[in-house]
Amino acid sequence: MPVLYDETCWREFFEKYDLGCILVVDIRLQESEYNKIFTLSRYKTMLFITEPIQYFGSEPRPACKYSYKAFTENKFPYLFGCINHDPKNGRYKFPLYMFIPIFDYKNKCYYSHINYIIQNTSLSQLNAKRFNALINHWDVKTRTCIYERLINIGHIDCPSTLFNNCSNEELNKIGKINYLQNYKFNICSENFDYDNVPGYITEKLMECCLSGAIPIYAGWFDEYDEKILNKNRIIFYNSFDDKSIEYAYYKVKFLMENPEMLLQFYNQPVFCETAYETVQELCNDFENLLQTVRV
Repeated sequence: MPVLYDETCWREFFEKYDLGCILVVDIRLQESEYNKIFTLSRYKTMLFITEPIQYFGSEPRPACKYSYKAFTENKFPYLFGCINHDPKNGRYKFPLYMFIPIFDYKNKCYYSHINYIIQNTSLSQLNAKRFNALINHWDVKTRTCIYERLINIGHIDCPSTLFNNCSNEELNKIGKINYLQNYKFNICSENFDYDNVPGYITEKLMECCLSGAIPIYAGWFDEYDEKILNKNRIIFYNSFDDKSIEYAYYKVKFLMENPEMLLQFYNQPVFCETAYETVQELCNDFENLLQTVRV
């Protein structure tokens, strides 16, 4: 299979398909590869976007220099992954949250099952959960700004490197989604809510939603995401907008001070009624592309 990629789980995803004459290209494209792949007339190239390539496309963060260079020069006829969905122009949205192993996105019953669990959580069960968690290795701006406000409401458990204040033993033992089931809220923002190509959204928001914790989120969220995940159950903010940070703070504060309102907010469905159909649309558009480019 023509896959210029070394991540095993994602390679396995592409190897399920007959990619025909499409060469899937890694964002960590090297200069030597850059000079070769666009002269291979047999293949059309597809950049698989898994990182914020604009942010990592120049000094002092040049990891995606050549993929971003080719992106800006419109060398890729197809873009796939964390990108806005525009099949007519060769852009195929397939966010990293589709790759979460527990997310059984092809099973229509899975969506209603998750909603049922959340909608049937009782007040006593919710009260037994801890306040908030933040699980990340590092931050530039998106998480620090909201963390520094929300710690005025209650203790935020941080088992990873960023703001580490508790052991990560339980997290490592049971996994992130199971770990977050013990919390009312989760700060699950992207690494960047700026300097990204349109459509950059990863697994963080979905992991939080599948756990049942209420997401506190900064990052991309477009018309496809809002047909999958219930935006009314997500507390949004923008790390460059102080007013939105204050809004998120006061929203969380109000909910924590009003248990019945918190339960009402928590019990909202995670998935929209259009979730399954929207996910299948994304899958079908990608598969239809492959049907048109067989060698």
